[in-house]
Amino acid sequence: MDDLRRLRYFLAAADGASINSTAERINLAQSALSRQIRALESEVGTALFERTTEGSTLTAAGEQFRREAREIVERYESAKLRARRTAQGHVGSLRIALNEVAAHRPAIIQAVAGFRRAYPDLDLHLDHVYSIDQTERVARGELDVGLMCYPPTDGTLATRHLCRERFVLVLPADHPLAAQDVVTLGALRHERFIVFNRSYNRRYLFSAFAAFFAEGEMPNIYQEADSIAQIIQMVSIGLGVAILYGAEDIAPGTGAVVRPVTGVEQNVELAAVWRRDNRTPQLTAFIDTLQQAVG
Repeated sequence: MDDLRRLRYFLAAADGASINSTAERINLAQSALSRQIRALESEVGTALFERTTEGSTLTAAGEQFRREAREIVERYESAKLRARRTAQGHVGSLRIALNEVAAHRPAIIQAVAGFRRAYPDLDLHLDHVYSIDQTERVARGELDVGLMCYPPTDGTLATRHLCRERFVLVLPADHPLAAQDVVTLGALRHERFIVFNRSYNRRYLFSAFAAFFAEGEMPNIYQEADSIAQIIQMVSIGLGVAILYGAEDIAPGTGAVVRPVTGVEQNVELAAVWRRDNRTPQLTAFIDTLQQAVG
C-alpha cells in the first residue's frame, strides 16, 4: 500500500500549484512530501518533475506517468467499491424460481420488484417452475432460491415460511351449489373434478382429497390441467368443479365462482427454499426482503 500512497502523493503534487501548497493542502510536511516524490522518481528511474526556482512542473515522463497513475488509483477505488457492493449483495447474480401460486401473489411480486429496484446492478433471473422441479434444481445448484408449495422437510435444504394458502372450491357460476355461502366436501361426492396434473402435483391430491381417501373413496377425476388458469377455464364451461389453493381471487366474468369448502382441513404452505451451503449476500438480502414483504 506504500506504492499506492506514493501514487496519491504524486497525483496531488502533479495537480497542485507547488510542492509547498500541495503539502499544506493534504496536511503533510513539505519535506515529507518531497521525500515521497524523490523515492517514487528513484523507483521509476527518471525525473517526474522539473524543478526550478519558480516551482516545479511535470517532465514529459511525468505527464505520461500521471495518466497511468491516475488510472491505477481510479481502478483501485473502483475495485474497493465493487468489493463492498458484492459483500452487500449489490453485485453478482441471483436465480429465482416461482411456482404458479407464488407468481400470482401480489406481495411476492412486489417484493421481487422492490428488490430489483434496491439492487439494480444485480443480474436477476426469474423463471416459472413447478414446485417438484424447483426442489431438484435448487438441490443441484441450478437455482439459488425457489418459491414453492409443499417445501421439502428432509433437512437437506433450508426453508423460510412465507404464508399458507387456503383450499377453496371453484364452481361454474350457474352450478346449484354456487348459491350456498359454504359448501361441504360431502356435497361434492358425485361431482366431476378438474385437478392439477398428477405427474407434478401428487401431494396436492392427497391434501385436497384426504377426507375421501380416509373413507376409502376416490374422487371422480374427470380431467387434469397444468395451471390454475386452465382449471378455472374448464370449470367455467361446465366440465367439472375444482378444489384449489391459490385461487381465492377469480376475476368477475370468468364464468366461475369461489366458495369456502369444509371438510378440507389442510392448508398448503408457500415457502422459500435454498441450499444450506448457499450463503451469498445476494441470496440473504433477497430472503430478508421477501420475509419483510410477505411476513
